[in-house]
Amino acid sequence: MTIDPGAAIENLQPEAYDALVVIGSDGWTGDDAPDIASVLQAADAAGKVVGAICAGTVAAARAGLLDSRRHTSNALDFMRHYTPGYRAWDLYVDTPAAVRDGTLVTAAGSAPVTFTIEVLGALHPERAESLAQFREMCAAELAG
Repeated sequence: MTIDPGAAIENLQPEAYDALVVIGSDGWTGDDAPDIASVLQAADAAGKVVGAICAGTVAAARAGLLDSRRHTSNALDFMRHYTPGYRAWDLYVDTPAAVRDGTLVTAAGSAPVTFTIEVLGALHPERAESLAQFREMCAAELAG
């Protein structure tokens, strides 16, 4: 795996990557949060995997990516508080694990393992069996 944006996020073009992942940060919850809606929308329109974890889900919501797909985040009240235009509560899944709907993957900040598994599953659907085994191994570790 290579992780190299090669450019500022505002200049990224969907043909330059396979997945775009927005990680959590308090920076997404402030009034001065970066506006990356056009970048996220372009990735989504191009059929790229888009992942958003923790407060990164706020950026995805502001871009409208959650309006018509099942998703999760840190909490429904978190989304309502930090995304005033958020109205997709009927699609919100209250779960401790990541949620994948097509090429969109969302997760609470407390779900990095399932988030990673779902992003990899969206990128490599042919590896579903081995990713399911990996998920089981991680579940056993976390249960102990």
